[in-house]
Amino acid sequence: MTVAAGMSSTVDIALDAIPTVPVTGTVTDGSGHGWGLYATVTASDGTTTRTDPATGRYELDLLQDSSYTVQVAAVDPGYDPARLSVDVGTAALTRDVALTVAAVCTAAGYHADLSGASEAFTGSSVPSGWMVGNVDHHQPGYDPVPGWQFTNPGDRTNHTGGDGNFAIVDSDHSGQHAIQDTTLTSPSFDLTGASTPALSFDTDLRGAVNSTATVEVSVDDGGTWKSVWRKAGTANSRGPVVVGLPAAAGHRAVVRFHYTGSWSQWWEVDDVFVGDRSCDPVAGGLLVGRVTDTAGAGLAGTVTAAGSAVDTDADGRYRLFAPAGDQSVTAAAPDHTPATKTATVDPDRTTTLDFTLS
Repeated sequence: MTVAAGMSSTVDIALDAIPTVPVTGTVTDGSGHGWGLYATVTASDGTTTRTDPATGRYELDLLQDSSYTVQVAAVDPGYDPARLSVDVGTAALTRDVALTVAAVCTAAGYHADLSGASEAFTGSSVPSGWMVGNVDHHQPGYDPVPGWQFTNPGDRTNHTGGDGNFAIVDSDHSGQHAIQDTTLTSPSFDLTGASTPALSFDTDLRGAVNSTATVEVSVDDGGTWKSVWRKAGTANSRGPVVVGLPAAAGHRAVVRFHYTGSWSQWWEVDDVFVGDRSCDPVAGGLLVGRVTDTAGAGLAGTVTAAGSAVDTDADGRYRLFAPAGDQSVTAAAPDHTPATKTATVDPDRTTTLDFTLS
């Protein structure tokens, strides 16, 4: 078109949408049970969907002739996420994904099998075979002690996930004229016959801008140390931690917990384990479904079977592991009458069981 000098013109342009291609697949458990997982599948352009809770099936419509990174994260707790590259052409694609159980082994239908040594810090002094070391940096006006303690001087609550007593470096309680460079070192653990050696511990770390918390392992009796877990600055960590120690297989290993800070916060450690650790499937299957009212709205409540209970999510959905066989299942929600049904749970399978409460 021609536009005369000093004039304006309006031109409408219609753009054709780029065609999309369906990318489908199934997200499954990849650690032994093989059942479908309830998961979120998100492409790098923001396109997202959730899998079918019972089957793990999903579908994403993505632009043809484009490349994506797709992130798959289980809604079910206890699984590591996965990331895959997807190159979309003009034909439909199938991309199945198997997610593995996280090392902490909290996924439904799995249990941690442990063979090794543990320390629960039940006493008020350094446990037998353990050592506390405090480095004095000779800074005038600063005290290098106390470091690791077992008497909970600041009267903290055990927020590690363990219970009872625990080991703690309480930099905040020690005050502004104390400086911590302190190690809690374990005895030597025999991992010469271990096939899957690992370290696990429960922790409540409250970070500060001037603090570091490091877990180190030595396989030469303290001659050299390798960091296997570290948090610095304001990073916090609460709950169970599991760290694989493949380099320690066939050796004796020493573990130490190393904290630095000055009038910082604190680090609680409890239930340390070193030895063979695997996450093994338990015989049984999954019950999945929704709990709704008579109008079909999801209810916040609980579902119970075989002595185990789970809460429903905001949409009334639940997933509950149960032993194989006929199970009595009860759904309950506030201000509604509970309901009980019988379901046959198949091994390594999902069984759908919905409830409508009046």
